[in-house]
Amino acid sequence: MPRKARIVIPGVAHHVVQRGHNRQVVFAADEDFQFYLENLTELKGELDVRLYAYCLMTNHVHLLLMPAQGQTLASLLKALAGRQTRYVNRVEGRSGTLWEGRYKSSPVDTESHLLECSRYIELNPLRAGIVGRPEQYRWSSFGARPAYGKTAASIWIPAIWRWARPSSKGKVAMRRLCHEVFDHRS
Repeated sequence: MPRKARIVIPGVAHHVVQRGHNRQVVFAADEDFQFYLENLTELKGELDVRLYAYCLMTNHVHLLLMPAQGQTLASLLKALAGRQTRYVNRVEGRSGTLWEGRYKSSPVDTESHLLECSRYIELNPLRAGIVGRPEQYRWSSFGARPAYGKTAASIWIPAIWRWARPSSKGKVAMRRLCHEVFDHRS
């Protein structure tokens, strides 16, 4: 029986989650993370998919992507998963699948939901107890936000982030918005 086609809305962001097979490690070394991000950057450009946020954990990924056309989201994720699988199999001298089935995705249809989803994705390492502050995690888009005085060529900065220029008061406001989650825990 054929799989049901995914519902993908062109021009709308989608929160994508893909886990390692049996929740096993996908990214064991810095080079594994770097390889994935390099391919994500290349493929999103080729397929006209905007990247709002990402977080690569050792056994899963969170991506917030907006495809210009419906089929490009699936094409990007298929190519990305295939490249990472071949890379890990070659490096580790193994064969077989790396990912657990198909990725999961859900549309993010409002600007406030987009902001909340970005924050959820980028604060994942903090909630997992890996870091004390989200900007300390290297494999997330959090530290590349304008609020931290950096620009990320591979991340499309939507209008909701643009007000947080490094030289403006928005920088302080953006930090406060993102930090409120963990500042209340201490």
